[in-house]
Amino acid sequence: MASSYELMDLDSGNLVGSYHTLQAAFAVIRDSYVLYGWSSIVDLGLVKVGDQGSQEVVAVGPELARMAIAEANGLADVLERERTA
Repeated sequence: MASSYELMDLDSGNLVGSYHTLQAAFAVIRDSYVLYGWSSIVDLGLVKVGDQGSQEVVAVGPELARMAIAEANGLADVLERERTA
């Protein structure tokens, strides 16, 4: 089983979707931002689910929103390095 990314609505606790790649999850976040604005994405959280069921938080809230938008501009690597420094 390959790892996946799960996008959660932090207010309701509902699963928004499960995606095979980080880029696919980011694309959903960006699409929501374009259609519904900033308020539609700042209450989301993204978790990477590993092969053995382990879970690792990628980012939540405004940080996740900024990462998704930056990824489209080629800045995701820079933001990740800043986050883990």
